[in-house]
Amino acid sequence: VYPLLLSQILLNTENEFTEKLYDCFDQMSVKFNEKSGLFYDIVRERRNSAVNGWWAGYMVKDCHCAYTNGNGIYYLLKTYMMLKDRKNIIRKDWLHPALKALDTIVSLQKPDGNYGYTYSADRPEMIDDEGFAGVWFAGACALAYKITGKEEYLKSAEKGIAYYHGFVKDLECWGTPMDTWKSVDEEGNLGFIRAARHLHEITRDEKFLKMMTD
Repeated sequence: VYPLLLSQILLNTENEFTEKLYDCFDQMSVKFNEKSGLFYDIVRERRNSAVNGWWAGYMVKDCHCAYTNGNGIYYLLKTYMMLKDRKNIIRKDWLHPALKALDTIVSLQKPDGNYGYTYSADRPEMIDDEGFAGVWFAGACALAYKITGKEEYLKSAEKGIAYYHGFVKDLECWGTPMDTWKSVDEEGNLGFIRAARHLHEITRDEKFLKMMTD
């Protein structure tokens, strides 16, 4: 959704479709689970569940996932920043729940930087910590630092990318997209690349360029 909206704004071709793009983020931003402190994984309930998408049972069931939450929060913040910078539109109704969810994840982050793979839908708790999908939270925390200037987001992102760099160096980025089950893929590294880029922009530390090269 983000690249479609960005292209319309850059090319000055906004039309009735633009409102549908805004609506996608509106729907996501209100699907916040107060019990867990994270976003529900789908915006339209399936079989009386707001976390069980098409992957339920095939991969995981009745829990929040790092990929859906991390990727979603990243692009919610990315779109917030784009609208603020390019159109002077400030969507605090997007920003506040995104930061609340990140605060939950930062509180659950392990000392080695691991953000986890799945989480309880009933309370703020990590269920499974094995997989690469949590890397999207590193990029989201970097964006949150750019927006708020809060050091805890930057420290979390730096710890996170250091942990997930181990997967990248060994060419073992496994457990990311929702159509695989803990298998190596060619898509999960996108979250890593974005996080490394943002951290280099923020810190100018060359180690993040090395991570991107890896």
